[in-house]
Amino acid sequence: EDLCKSGKSLNFYDIETGRFIKKLDKLGRGPGEYTSISSWDTKGDLQSDDFRIAVLTHSKILVYDNRDSCVCVYNYASGEDITAPSVLRVFLGPQDGFMYTVDISRRYNKDVAWYDKLDYLVYRDSTGREVSRSLIAVRSAQSVFKDLPRFCSYGGDL
Repeated sequence: EDLCKSGKSLNFYDIETGRFIKKLDKLGRGPGEYTSISSWDTKGDLQSDDFRIAVLTHSKILVYDNRDSCVCVYNYASGEDITAPSVLRVFLGPQDGFMYTVDISRRYNKDVAWYDKLDYLVYRDSTGREVSRSLIAVRSAQSVFKDLPRFCSYGGDL
């Protein structure tokens, strides 16, 4: 299967025939729903019970199974991650968990317009409990604007 992002839903197509298979469209403000999609990742065979879709929104990460049931919600804007994090990408982890990159900006000096930017890769289990946090990079910048993440998934690897 192949996946194509279209608006605020995810459409699944057969990679060989181009035939439409299904759509994940959980637009809304209720439990297990999202208002926008910033990043997404899939894992497993669409027809099997191990299939997962991870969706990153403005303030949370949602993980769905192959029946489009929300199996995990993690609200990362709750202040749990250091200071003012921006989650840039979400990936499904090696077991049932998920990983995401975090870009954190903090003022380097109050009198100078420089910022420290810290990038982390965070791994959480299927319940949302943090398993590990790895510092990827520390750099200085003159802007708080976030740059693009340094990770992508391909062939099941990060």
